[in-house]
Amino acid sequence: MARAGRVLAPGDPGDPMQFIDVRDLAQWLVGATAGGLFNVVTPPLPMADLLEACRTSTPAELVWVPSGRLLAAGVDPWMGVPLWIGDPACTAANLVDASRARAAGLTTRPVAETVADTRAWDVARGGPAAGTDPFPPESEQVLLDGGAATRRR
Repeated sequence: MARAGRVLAPGDPGDPMQFIDVRDLAQWLVGATAGGLFNVVTPPLPMADLLEACRTSTPAELVWVPSGRLLAAGVDPWMGVPLWIGDPACTAANLVDASRARAAGLTTRPVAETVADTRAWDVARGGPAAGTDPFPPESEQVLLDGGAATRRR
């Protein structure tokens, strides 16, 4: 997003996604009094909400590329695009029920706060080390140039 221009948005804007801010996880673990197994993630949110939070204050243009096209292009359905799970057999992977953890005190901060703080951290450290980008611009450009895509501004 920081590079601006056209940015690949994987799948469909309404596709669910989940994550956990490690600060929320740490706070919950330190204060946890309940034992057992817990799913510790945010409630599901549309991929569009996450990407819009990332796009704040940048002139980036989201270009939605359907999961089927990404898979047909050979993109790894688990690690090919950050935070995208494109394996059709795993549609429930981003619909994890974390109500038990929330009942035991888990709270999660707003996605916009996690995004802003992560961006500030990345800028402060000088960005990713050369050659460590999990989704290099060249790979993104090939997918963006691969045919018609649904665009969202």
